[in-house]
Amino acid sequence: MVDIQKNVVRFAALAALALCLSVGTPAKGQAPLQDDPNQPSLNDASGEGALAAFERFTQYPPDSRPLNIWNWDLLHPWSTDTSPAPMIPSRAASQAEALRASGVPEDEAWRTVMPASLPQ
Repeated sequence: MVDIQKNVVRFAALAALALCLSVGTPAKGQAPLQDDPNQPSLNDASGEGALAAFERFTQYPPDSRPLNIWNWDLLHPWSTDTSPAPMIPSRAASQAEALRASGVPEDEAWRTVMPASLPQ
């Protein structure tokens, strides 16, 4: 019973320490709460101020959001998972196969099944 109480006290102390550390530091990728005093103000009309405002804007533009694992297309833009599709409908292919099985030559079977407007 004493061991359980010691473990509970240790767990509570570690949880409190973790809470204090997480509240005091910003998360990765999150801007700090206070601005750097060496950076120019956003109200500064000089070139350095305009550059600082532009850099802050490009870092987190309006309507931006962090990427998550469900943004597969954004995380892997070059990965294309496509399934092959037949160029000739399966119904037309089965009709041509049936005509060929009945003794009609292959060219004649395809001409009968496919419309005349398709290139050959």
